[in-house]
Amino acid sequence: MVGFYRFFAYMLFFFMMLIVFLPKENLYFAVEKELKKDGVILYSETIQEDPFSLDIQGSIVNFQTIDIAKVAHIEIGLYGFYNTFDAQDIQLYTFSKNFLPSKIKYLRATYLLFDPLHIKIMAEGEFGILEGQYNIKEHLLKVTIQPSKKMLQEYQNSLGLLKKLKNGEYSYETTL
Repeated sequence: MVGFYRFFAYMLFFFMMLIVFLPKENLYFAVEKELKKDGVILYSETIQEDPFSLDIQGSIVNFQTIDIAKVAHIEIGLYGFYNTFDAQDIQLYTFSKNFLPSKIKYLRATYLLFDPLHIKIMAEGEFGILEGQYNIKEHLLKVTIQPSKKMLQEYQNSLGLLKKLKNGEYSYETTL
């Protein structure tokens, strides 16, 4: 039995060292290269690598040659069994003002190794509170929004595209 615990300790140590010494910046550039194929470009960012995370400051998001947002801070946490993507202080550019409010306080995506087919999503901003998940296998995004007063008053056309639920929330499903 002692041999099992020693083996488990060695495996845990090996796994932790693998995460600590993983070249996170190179991994980020590989993801950036894949996003570029879909017309998404991130630029003007400052990148800092930490043992378990990657911090990105001042990123501008460009989609098909149009700047769509500025993200003040992104933290990508790589913990093995539990991985996170946190973006804070997102400012959408003017083209979106007709569709939704332009400030997003935070956006969080969580991936658990124990639930490998789903990515959980949470966000809060001037639009209200959003919760949802993305099914990796089916490419299906499902979200539920608790709209803010501003969203209810100023963005009725956008809410009309969503399905209103009995509790006052709105839901949306799409295949990506």
